[in-house]
Amino acid sequence: MAGMFACRGSNGAADSGSSKIDYGPKDSGICTTYGNNCLLERKGGHWLSPSRMLKYQVVLLEQDDVELKATAIVNPAMFLSTENPTEKLEHDCLLTIEQVYSSRPDLKDEPLKDPDLELFTDGSSFVQEGRRIAGYAVVTIDKVLESGTLPANTSAQKAELVALKQALRMAEGKRVNIQMDSKYAFGVIHAHGAIWKERGLLSAQGSPIKYKEEVLQLLQDVQKPKEVAVMHCKAHQFGQTAINIGNRLADKAAKEAAGQGILALVPVKQIKIPNLKARYSKLDEQIAENLKASQNAEGWWVTPENQVIVTPRVMLELAKEKHEQTHWGVDATVTSLRTSVMCLG
Repeated sequence: MAGMFACRGSNGAADSGSSKIDYGPKDSGICTTYGNNCLLERKGGHWLSPSRMLKYQVVLLEQDDVELKATAIVNPAMFLSTENPTEKLEHDCLLTIEQVYSSRPDLKDEPLKDPDLELFTDGSSFVQEGRRIAGYAVVTIDKVLESGTLPANTSAQKAELVALKQALRMAEGKRVNIQMDSKYAFGVIHAHGAIWKERGLLSAQGSPIKYKEEVLQLLQDVQKPKEVAVMHCKAHQFGQTAINIGNRLADKAAKEAAGQGILALVPVKQIKIPNLKARYSKLDEQIAENLKASQNAEGWWVTPENQVIVTPRVMLELAKEKHEQTHWGVDATVTSLRTSVMCLG
């Protein structure tokens, strides 16, 4: 199995072998020196996509007429892969994976007992008013420790890496549990990151990986905590467990941080109101003065926040014009106009 280390490759070899067996009336057994069952159940999700994981489970674990057996008998073929046939061949598959292919030898995927910190991270990226905005957050179960806006067009995967990186920095010298709903970031820190670094930041196809700077920084920052466990949890759960509550807070904080950046990315410009004359009652002008607004050259009152003060009739005309341009719904249209228009009444 090219590209796989021995333990993982044994799963693929067993899969290929089992499909070639002519099943008779008696059960068939496949002998291997690796604990395939344990590898699939404990580590399969780190490396395999859901569809491939399901395939291995069906072929290797769910067939009644096929049984995987671990044997202590040394397969002669194993001597072909080493220059030193006298070296010790026995090893613990799970321990080998954790020590060699994890970004840190003692990195755990199960919670530490009595940690100094329990953190939750999330990254968010979405399109608002035609622009992709992004943010990240690091929280505890009831408090936002850090959140921030990321540059325009930052992807969700990159935002998730940033959130995890910041959590690791916060936990420098401490024992920490980190929960996240990002399968991508979880896979990078537990499985792919160290391999990418070993390959020179190249994918299996030989092309440069995405976000190589963030991946390299993550591999450095994961060394900072005294002990660290990074777990993957389901997103958007409505339960009242500590994990559900913390994950929801992280998701909310990341989205809010992303939304706050839209004002910095798109400065509010004073809206132009063509084909309409500025007409205000005395009460309207008094309200405008109380808001510390000033009149522009066209006679419109403008607030210090650059919002043009309009009457309900003018607001309706602006909404119709905006809808014809964008075909947005009522809520989206009104929300967009509120950044540049203040309606009286």
